Amino acid sequence: QISNNQSYSTEPLIPLRQYGANRLEPLRAVFVKDGYRKGSSDDTENPPEAEAIVAQIAECCEDPAYKGKTFGVICLMGSRQAELIESLLIKEIGAAEIENRRIICGRPYDFQGGERNVIFLSMTDAPQDGQPCRMIRDADTQRRFNVAASRAQDQLWLFHSVTLNDLRSECL
Repeated sequence: QISNNQSYSTEPLIPLRQYGANRLEPLRAVFVKDGYRKGSSDDTENPPEAEAIVAQIAECCEDPAYKGKTFGVICLMGSRQAELIESLLIKEIGAAEIENRRIICGRPYDFQGGERNVIFLSMTDAPQDGQPCRMIRDADTQRRFNVAASRAQDQLWLFHSVTLNDLRSECL
């Protein structure tokens, strides 16, 4: 529905899959209270958010509800966050489990044409020095957000270190 609201309001997308009663909860949002933005542009990372995502992926790997499910991690602000998460995943769950789950950590366009059962989305951004996050409203960002939000087949986890008060009213 996010894609329909932001990108396809005049010609909405229709879901191709039907879901049973025992489906995974479609959207899970996790607020990372101690998250912060480090770096700028393509070098942005949010270490607490990265650690929270890795801990959740490790938990999901042990949960029978996720048996046989594939995972992906999409970072909205550059590749450094994805690299950090990938290195933490190697330490936490190991290369064999990463391969078994077909885990890719990257930017939205790294997933263009590729879906996973479960996507873990890292907003990465966080307020700095008490200032709201920068305004994001351009068409390219809207396309990136659309790709990111539409790669999950069964479930999307959104990890964020911002509240609505940290965002400007017109920000995507």
